[in-house]
This record gives sequence, structure tokens and C-alpha cells, in this order.
Amino acid sequence: MIPRPTERKAGRLPWHPGIADDSPRHVLFFTRGLGIGHATRDVAILNELSEQCPQVRVTIASYARGLPLLRSFGFRPIDLGLPPIGANNERLLRIADLIRRLQPDLVVSDEELLALPIAKLAGIPSVLVTNWLIEEHHFLDATFMRSADEIIIPDLPDSFQQPGGLDVATSYVGPIIRPFRHFPGEREELRSELGMPKGAMTLCAIAAGSIPGDREFLETCVAMVDLLKQDVLLIVLAGELKAEMEALARSDRRLRIHDFAFDLDALMVASDLVICRGGHNTLWELAALGLPSISIPPKRANNPMADVYARNMAQRGTTIIIDEDELTPQKLAEAVTALVETELGNRLANRGRQLTQKRGDAEAVAKILRNLPSRSPLR
Repeated sequence: MIPRPTERKAGRLPWHPGIADDSPRHVLFFTRGLGIGHATRDVAILNELSEQCPQVRVTIASYARGLPLLRSFGFRPIDLGLPPIGANNERLLRIADLIRRLQPDLVVSDEELLALPIAKLAGIPSVLVTNWLIEEHHFLDATFMRSADEIIIPDLPDSFQQPGGLDVATSYVGPIIRPFRHFPGEREELRSELGMPKGAMTLCAIAAGSIPGDREFLETCVAMVDLLKQDVLLIVLAGELKAEMEALARSDRRLRIHDFAFDLDALMVASDLVICRGGHNTLWELAALGLPSISIPPKRANNPMADVYARNMAQRGTTIIIDEDELTPQKLAEAVTALVETELGNRLANRGRQLTQKRGDAEAVAKILRNLPSRSPLR
């Protein structure tokens, strides 16, 4: 049984196990716990919602890696007790139980798709936040999407082709990016605090999580270090592969291995460039921070959307791509050198800053609020 929320948050959004008929309206917000990308952008949405309408009561539910990320920003979400993927029967039961008990006025789901048809059956409007929108994509069931009253896409209008038959109001609001704790102007100070060697080129390699090919990706990044002609520090965010990467790195002082860093922007800001797997939120965060990047998306059979994200951002001029089938330590070393030693890196960084001048947080919240049924005045 999912525990009832009994704690009150020390931040801006209070917690409510239920609401009375004459109380302010209530939003139940589901954050997907696969990785941390969903939780990071949801922090921005939740903060904006609190700013625009502090009278709206919000309950957040998440699981797995979404929980510590949300908690690191001061939230206390309900723990659904679910694994990152799978367990669909238990997932269905727990989501349905929470909606039944709380009886919210609106359900917002960041890619927790089962919440949408459950809300519809309960007569509760719902809003889907998603960047997984592609005709042939087999993970995202369009049947669930059609249960939403509105779909919010945190990207630009040229991002995806809307699946056929999806007659749901769909809004492209632009990138939704979490609040940063550190900024490029703090780079030297951060490097000193993190004990990074002075004068060394600092790189950050970020694995996607548990996607096939991550091990080879990280091994290639580690092997590349020997081919670079200058002093280098490689920070490896290895996720579930941390133990294996530590064994590979041994006592090499040029390598630092972590699982996942919830203060990720500190490591990114301290780096000269980032090597990543083409994750949607990662690429937008790097663009906002003005950091050049190399994207090596997984094969389409393993994660077709990462390839779409990476190519979208490469066309917009914020990253360069190396196809996974063509990845070698030598090719990666050449790409790193080109970004660091030529104007290409600066061009990518400047383009990223330009694209992220307008954020989607406020528009996303406006779309959410227009789906909130009228019961009592918000202001």
C-alpha cells in the first residue's frame, strides 16, 4: 500500500493527503522516475506553478531516481515504490489507488502514461508532458496519449512529427530547464573547490543509464584519454556501470568515476566540454549553460528518440554527432581536439545560449492551469 503523504515540505509547495470541497484546487503531479531528466524539468514547472498560483495545492508522486532529485530541490514527493521500468500491473494499481484516494481536480503526468487513462475513467482532466513523440516509436502508446486533454512538448515546433490520429491539443512551449545552482562565471572557482588540476582540459562523459551500448561508450571515452596531447581530467558519470568503470580506471588520476551527480550542473560548468548520449534534457541544459558537446546517441533499435534529439540539436548548431557504429577512441579524440582548439566550440556554445533565451516554463504552466476546472477563484 502506498503510504499517505504526512510530511509537509519545507519549501514552497505544501502536501495534502486530500482536499475538502471548499478548499483550493488540487493538482496531482506524476514524475517519471526513469533517470533524472523528467524530475529536473518538473522542478522548473513546479516552481513556476507555485509562483503563478500559490493557492493551487500540489501533490507530487515519483519513484526510483526521480525521488532523490526532487528531494535535492526541497520537495518531498510520495514514493510510489516502483522500479524505473516494468512492473506495469503494480504500476497501474498504485497510480489508480493514489488517484482514487486523493481525488485531485487535475492530473499532470510527465510521461507516466498509465495515469492518463486512469484519470479519464475517473472523470478527471489530465495533461501530459512529454518529449517522446514520434510516429514509429514503439515505447509510447498513442492510445494512452489520446486520454490526455492536452499535451505539452518542452521543445521547439520543428522537433517531431505528430503521430497520425492523435487528435489532442498539442503545444510546443520551448525548452523547460531546471534551476541551475552554478553558472559558467563560476568555472574557475568550481574547479578549485572540486580539486581539479589547474590547466588541465576537463571533460565530462555522461552515460544514458542502462541502455545497451553504454559500457562501450564509456570504455571508448576512457581509452580516448591516452590519445589527447595535453593534460586532461575525464569525469565519468557511469550510473549503474560505476563499479565496472572504477575497475577499468584503477588508480588513474586523470579519471574520476561517479554514478549519477544530482548537482550535475557543477560538474558540467567545471568542464570544457561534455560527451553525452543525446538525452533531451541533457542537450538543452548544455545549450543553456553555453557548453559545447559531442553527442553519441544509442542505436535506434535501443533508443530511437535519442537519435532524433541529437540530430535536432545538431541541426540547430549546439552539438556535433558521432554515430555509435563509427565511434573509436581516435575519432573521439579528434572531435574533442577540434572543439577545444578551434572556434567550433565557441560557435556551438553561443548558439546554445541564443536558443535558450526563451524558456517554456511559464507557458507550460499556463497550459496546465487552463485545464484546471473552475471551483473557486484562484486569486
